Amino acid sequence: LSKDVDCTIVIGDKSSANSNRLYEIAKETCKKSQFIENVCELDLNFLEQSCKILVMAGASTPQSLIQDVVSKLQQI
Repeated sequence: LSKDVDCTIVIGDKSSANSNRLYEIAKETCKKSQFIENVCELDLNFLEQSCKILVMAGASTPQSLIQDVVSKLQQI
């Protein structure tokens, strides 16, 4: 999916092998990829001119954290 979007956001613990692998794959297929651990790290300037944004999360990422990021994105 990441090859068909303008920007990819990976949410997860930076020490998680699963989250890191998701980010590596995202970077290979989408030049504009961001790896964050929480909504505070979300760089809204990074998302400028992005119409299609893919949000992915590591297996152990809490659903509430994912929802926080999605809610923030819906506000822009």
